[in-house]
Amino acid sequence: MRGFEAARRETLRYHSAAFAASDRGGHGWWARPNRLVADAVDLATAAGVPVHAYDLGSGTGRHAILAAARLPSGSRVTAVDVLPAALHLLAAGAQRAGVPDRVDTVVADIEEYTFPQPDAGLVVGFSVLEHARSPAALSAVLARWRSATVPGGLHVIAVFADRIEVGTQGARPAIVECPLTAAQVRELLRAAYLGWDVLHERTSASATTETRHGQAYELRSTLVGVIARAPSGCDGSANRALRHCAIPDPMPTPTTHLPPTVATRGRAW
Repeated sequence: MRGFEAARRETLRYHSAAFAASDRGGHGWWARPNRLVADAVDLATAAGVPVHAYDLGSGTGRHAILAAARLPSGSRVTAVDVLPAALHLLAAGAQRAGVPDRVDTVVADIEEYTFPQPDAGLVVGFSVLEHARSPAALSAVLARWRSATVPGGLHVIAVFADRIEVGTQGARPAIVECPLTAAQVRELLRAAYLGWDVLHERTSASATTETRHGQAYELRSTLVGVIARAPSGCDGSANRALRHCAIPDPMPTPTTHLPPTVATRGRAW
């Protein structure tokens, strides 16, 4: 089993190379917003009130810039990433998109980032939680994100699971800090968002061609994603601070697994 530090080094190497290619004019997955996140931004926009959005593990800003451009006037976006080079590219992209004054950047690891105040109206965590130190650390990160969210705020979370690399020598486990199966991710998310309104839940297969040390391979994964809305308040009022409400402790739920591809609306876990 690969250790966390070795996996983290590979993650930083891979993303640094990808973002350097972006700086040279290359375009890959890191430049294309995901539909699930775009849907969450549209939901946050529908109310017509300013939102403080946080893009945690923002990379070069494919989702942060989208949010800054679409959210109502007066909204702002805080983009957090562990790589300064990624945030440099994000700031340049925000400038090109005409929204530089709506985006702030913070260099931090998601396990160490502290929200300045509990004012998150939208939290984006796309393909970042699989880089946590462990499933327990992942759950602790989600707990902090929940506690920083305003009543009725939205979370859009997506985790790549079942990751394998398929090359000329056959299949092997992918190098990632927190390797998880899709079933494990679904159980972690169900526990984390118990009592929240789950607006969308999606599971889909993913494959992309990558290169390491000059050798090409196919990276195959299962993307597990949700959009969830925080309770409006203990008494149903939107102006009651979420941190004053009793949020259920995460509890195991029955292992009833979803079919390979699912999109659901309007139910609570």
